[in-house]
Amino acid sequence: DTPEMPLFGTGNSFARQPVWEPLVSLNLGGAIIPLAASAYLLYRSYVVEGSGILLPVAAGVIIVAIIAWLATRYIPGYGLRAPLFMPGLVAILCGLLLNGGIGLFAAVTAFVAGTTGTLLGAGIAQLPRIRDMEIAEVSIGGSGRFGAIFLACILSAVIA
Repeated sequence: DTPEMPLFGTGNSFARQPVWEPLVSLNLGGAIIPLAASAYLLYRSYVVEGSGILLPVAAGVIIVAIIAWLATRYIPGYGLRAPLFMPGLVAILCGLLLNGGIGLFAAVTAFVAGTTGTLLGAGIAQLPRIRDMEIAEVSIGGSGRFGAIFLACILSAVIA
């Protein structure tokens, strides 16, 4: 898939190689801890509610991931940037609409959908694009996505 470039005007050509290999890292505070908290809340809700909580959470994660994937933009000199409020607000709407109102299960759905959906849509789903954008380093859950994940966590408490 690498384009062929002519070599010094001669008939010979060489394949253009990227200048660097992108470095992908996983942020402790912006990815690992929110995912661990989401897994814990989902487990505790599953113990109380049973499997009835899994469908709204899965639907919420998919919806938030798609919205975050569509809304994440590349900013030259900065990298990938997720919108600050959009994933959290979409997660709250998912929690309210998929669970039929406010309450603990709506908050769990909003929390898990907001954190996991943002990490999937604004982070992991963007990985195939980073080489084309010539981004040297990407931190999943780091700068550009941490604020959106943090606000999704905080906003989910509003409907608890």
